[in-house]
Amino acid sequence: MPVEDIIIRRVMHGHIEKEKAGCITSYKSSHDGINVSLIVFDYSYKAGTIGYEEAGYLKRIFRYRPEEKEIIYIVLRSGGARIDDGPLSLEELASAISELARPHKHKVIVTIVDGVAAGGGALITYLSDIKIASSDRGAIFIHGPKIYKNISGVDVDITEFGGAQVHSEETGIINFTYDNEDDIAVLIGKLHEFMVHSLTRERFSYDIEKDDYAIVRCCGKCSGKLLLKLMADNGFTLELNRGVGDEVSTSLCYIGGWPTAFIGIDSTVNDGRIGLKALLKIKNLVRLARNLDIPIVYLCDSPGILDTPDSEKSRLISVFVDTLIEASKHRYKSATIVIGGCYGPSYILTSSLSLVSSIIFLWRDAKVGVLSPRDAYNIGFKRRDGDPDIYEQWFIERYTNIGLGEHGERIKEIDVEDTKIELIKWLSSVYTGQ
Repeated sequence: MPVEDIIIRRVMHGHIEKEKAGCITSYKSSHDGINVSLIVFDYSYKAGTIGYEEAGYLKRIFRYRPEEKEIIYIVLRSGGARIDDGPLSLEELASAISELARPHKHKVIVTIVDGVAAGGGALITYLSDIKIASSDRGAIFIHGPKIYKNISGVDVDITEFGGAQVHSEETGIINFTYDNEDDIAVLIGKLHEFMVHSLTRERFSYDIEKDDYAIVRCCGKCSGKLLLKLMADNGFTLELNRGVGDEVSTSLCYIGGWPTAFIGIDSTVNDGRIGLKALLKIKNLVRLARNLDIPIVYLCDSPGILDTPDSEKSRLISVFVDTLIEASKHRYKSATIVIGGCYGPSYILTSSLSLVSSIIFLWRDAKVGVLSPRDAYNIGFKRRDGDPDIYEQWFIERYTNIGLGEHGERIKEIDVEDTKIELIKWLSSVYTGQ
């Protein structure tokens, strides 16, 4: 069954309006006060290329209407801009893409790459909130293998050049992949239900009496993914970009019945040091949470940023700043749980009360500081004992958790077993305003 038929059956209800513009067929319906649109590209019509007519139609669809709540699904099979239409098609396509790139609170765009997404199709995919690709048919690139060969003289396979595996495991552009009809049907069903609950601000069915709020400390290092499983209702999570930048997990979940975006730093991977791909994951989830208008929970146990090759350092700094800017726009709906150590750049990125978070929950023995004790030891900060463990203990006692009391109730020390109940109280206050 084609992907578009699965989407129509799973998420569109009542009267469905159908419209056609060149290679694009669109379907529209409305339920629960949310407008749902499906845009389908027909590759058999001029290779699904985007001409002047199609670009103008996309511009109208992408235009942000703040008074409306919208979910837009795009099934993409497109060769990019249409050469026959000349510069006019490029100008109209650029105008459509500029509409897509604007902030769009209460509007979520989900693109499913079910074939080739070239040129403008690749840009539409990149700028969408949620990106899904067929593991065997999906391919994303600006210029395809033929142009690459003409320039370099090298033959490349389309799947190696821009296939779903490349963009899910290496570039991180694709959030989810699917192998068959059942995979995409289940994924769309779960995503749509979550987005509807988020946009309607409706609490998911949740039995408080059956939840004992038990959060147990892991043996040794804590795993962000394990803690999320313990906190998420029924262990339900939708993890985005699994398998890339694994020191950070980014997920959609329900906590106490409330839709929540969860960013967990996993100290069992790279000691929790955040690398470039992990930063991109954080940036993407923060943007999605902003458009869904749902709270973000950061879980921090990180000594700082991952050491990267010189060739990546300038981009790492750029992405770090971009991520901070995105996070600062959503800080009044963000909370942080510090479960271990949270130092330097990691503190600024996940915990800063000035930039990122409205409240910080500190586990009883959690530590916050400018430098991690091990980093301070390695650079010879102030003094150096022969035994690094002795030095680190001295450093912790002298240089961590300084001045936290000045923030008053915005920093709250909690017991491990109370983590979920405190989090639910905060989430309820965000959603109800009480």
